[in-house]
Amino acid sequence: MIFGNFSISLMALGLCCVIIAARLRFRKKKSAAERERERRLAVNAIGRFTEGSITEGDSLNTDSPDRHLLFYRYRVAGVEYSAAQDITSLRHIIPAGCILGTTAIVKYDPHNPSNSILVCELWSGLPDVGLSAKSIQKTHSMPQRETTLAN
Repeated sequence: MIFGNFSISLMALGLCCVIIAARLRFRKKKSAAERERERRLAVNAIGRFTEGSITEGDSLNTDSPDRHLLFYRYRVAGVEYSAAQDITSLRHIIPAGCILGTTAIVKYDPHNPSNSILVCELWSGLPDVGLSAKSIQKTHSMPQRETTLAN
């Protein structure tokens, strides 16, 4: 009887291995675009901020069907990084007058500072060129405290 239970257990184990192998073989693999989207969202969730500058852009014309890349530089802990981000799927978020050479906010992974983003689905570090310096100061200034005289 021991041999009968062993053979049944062995057959069940073999069946489990076949099922697992079939699931691994036929599972849907993520596309490169989906993996990039997940990377951007992960950096957005855990990222830290630093200042960077946009150095180059392949094509900032939002009507073009071509691939859009933004090249940028930033510094973390005394180390300067150069990176590029594919923003093809994020064209609708990019400000119309995004100017090369301007300062931008970069989010980077604190455990891997070379993993960084300028923009994602939920956040953008690109400058809004439609705002002037005075309007930025007005919208982001601290409220003035009223002074009262007590007699």
